[in-house]
Amino acid sequence: MRPALGFILIAASIALAQDHVPQAEQRLPVAVGGKALFELETRTARLDDGTTGTSYVAGPMRIMSPLPEGYPRPTAAGVMEIKRYPSVRRAELTVEASPRWGMNMAFFPLFRHIKERDIAMTAPVEAEVPAMAKVEEEADSVQTSRTGEMTVSFLYRTDDLGPTGQAEEDVRVVDTEPVTVLALGIRGTMGNDRIEREVGKLYDWLESQGESNVGPNGDEVRGQWRAEDAPRILGYNGPDVRRSDQWWEVQLPVVWEAARSQGSESTPDDES
Repeated sequence: MRPALGFILIAASIALAQDHVPQAEQRLPVAVGGKALFELETRTARLDDGTTGTSYVAGPMRIMSPLPEGYPRPTAAGVMEIKRYPSVRRAELTVEASPRWGMNMAFFPLFRHIKERDIAMTAPVEAEVPAMAKVEEEADSVQTSRTGEMTVSFLYRTDDLGPTGQAEEDVRVVDTEPVTVLALGIRGTMGNDRIEREVGKLYDWLESQGESNVGPNGDEVRGQWRAEDAPRILGYNGPDVRRSDQWWEVQLPVVWEAARSQGSESTPDDES
């Protein structure tokens, strides 16, 4: 084979392979607003579980617990971005409480679950809080609530660490669906007032979108993101980190809707 022809065939093969990579996975995460309080660095370090892996540092903020396999990096404090999460196996517990109190209530049953199975603690601890979703009322007002049923989860690092199904103390082990989110990175104390304010910023960003926005492939295109599910809270640190330097996020699961072209209906992007 002539060298020039071989090069062309190799380049064509690479391009064809790239065409089969979902757009939402090619360019995410992508920043859509805000400014980082500190530069986010990735370092190789000895993690809390005794393994050597990737740690995350941003000024005085640190994440020394391993993330689940395939999880995206944390969002820098002050930054709002779109990013995508793969399926993950997790132990979850549903409680009735305000977000901050509910995360405390669920912690020890979930911790006992992973300890009895010799499963290392990962970051983040995740919570889904439907009570904080904005709901359009009949009077066109928007209302939120702090207290309600919420689900708190500890994440398995890999899906071979244990089977799915019902466990003890109402803990369930499940595999999640992949999800695309609008995320806001935060530094500081995680209180109910703060959570409510930060979740409100996500809804404000969605409402402020123009006709064209950063789409799933990272380019400015006609269309908008819309909220698809309940707000989420991700906490990356334990009580050993002082409250002023706690690293956490609020998130909204979102789906991309391309703008309607003449004579056609808009449909959500399957890859979002």
